[in-house]
Amino acid sequence: MLEREFLDAMEICRWQALADVYADLAVLAEAWMRPSLHDDVAKARIADFLVAGGRDFLESFPEPAHRQGQGWGKEMAELRTRLAAMQLAAPKAPQEVARVAGNKVYDIMPIHTNFKNFDRELVVNSVRFQFVRVYEDMSQQGVRDQVVADILSPADS
Repeated sequence: MLEREFLDAMEICRWQALADVYADLAVLAEAWMRPSLHDDVAKARIADFLVAGGRDFLESFPEPAHRQGQGWGKEMAELRTRLAAMQLAAPKAPQEVARVAGNKVYDIMPIHTNFKNFDRELVVNSVRFQFVRVYEDMSQQGVRDQVVADILSPADS
């Protein structure tokens, strides 16, 4: 656990997991807001807001050593494409949304394959469980329409 190779791999996992989980949270947030989005323009603006928020969030940290000069543009472009595709169908349940990040996190975990054989389900379901809880918390707030209105309102008002 103290070997440099492991620590470097853990750092890569930590940063990529942050980007992957944010992307799933953005998809979850869009699904939560969807009932308050009444046209394609509103859907596109929400998607743009979520992508810009992800970029701002990730860029608020010092650039990780393994990503020098890369930025987060590729991940945010993938998120924008994913949101556009998700908006073509009914929103997915939180536990289904989280399968994407859960599997990505598992795939980049720095654990020798001899020790990972049966852990995928445990890791993925842990992420899924947390997403169900986040969605439940969001839904209980009763502020969806106001959140959407705030996001869609002109910046100068």
